[in-house]
Amino acid sequence: MKLFVNSETGPLQAVLMGHMDRYEPGPPLNSVQRHYFAKGPPRKDLLLAQYEGLAETLARHGVRVYRYDPAPDNLNRPFARDAVVVMGSAAIRLAMKNRAGPLLPALWRDLSHEPVEVDRGVLEGGDILQDENEVFVGIGERSNSDGLAWLTEWMGDRRRVTPIHLAPGILHLDVVFNPVGRDAALIYPPGIRPESLAELERRYRLLPVTAEEQFGLGVNLLSLSPEKVISLKGMDRINRLLVGEGIEVVRVVYDEVVKLGGGFRCSTVALARKPFCPL
Repeated sequence: MKLFVNSETGPLQAVLMGHMDRYEPGPPLNSVQRHYFAKGPPRKDLLLAQYEGLAETLARHGVRVYRYDPAPDNLNRPFARDAVVVMGSAAIRLAMKNRAGPLLPALWRDLSHEPVEVDRGVLEGGDILQDENEVFVGIGERSNSDGLAWLTEWMGDRRRVTPIHLAPGILHLDVVFNPVGRDAALIYPPGIRPESLAELERRYRLLPVTAEEQFGLGVNLLSLSPEKVISLKGMDRINRLLVGEGIEVVRVVYDEVVKLGGGFRCSTVALARKPFCPL
């Protein structure tokens, strides 16, 4: 399989997912976990059923699903997104704030790819969103200016790298901003500083979401193509909005996994998309 990703919405061909088999909830790590864990930890049987249900949904829609190397440490890693990103035809092993171990050797061996290593700063996949000629990088609670500098230097003049400064309390860019269709994007404006919001307004028709929808990870959907997305069942207003944009919505139950602080994009790494072709 050839690695290639240059957008968030080009037709999706392959993803990387983690494992939920041995997930054991620990102390809450983010505001979403703190909210839900106060009422009791998520049910492990539902977590596994919903996570594997996502993998099955992807397969039904023609997406090949790869998994992290099933080493013991990786069986408690459901959210694949932050450890690696594919940009163009290059795989990049990212520098997480909470450093991860060697997650991916079996994948790269199988695909005959050796990843580029980020060697300074913090740069996580939830903060990296790609457009055809531009890469947006969230700067806030996780990814920082040193990680941004590394990516800018590595990218050179191939694509523009644009920092998007996040409001306090926002973990990653992809929980407040996510492109959909060919020229639109879901957005939670209070989660992005005004000067960065202007950067996004010049490129997209922005579709605002509410605070409740943002907290429920309604923004963190996954595009299968410009015409189709996987979205949370129960995010009724967002789903109607997308249908109004001419986008088919595949509604998937993921409410138990959301309690961990991640949605469909957090759970997957796009390994291969067909090139994005804007109208």
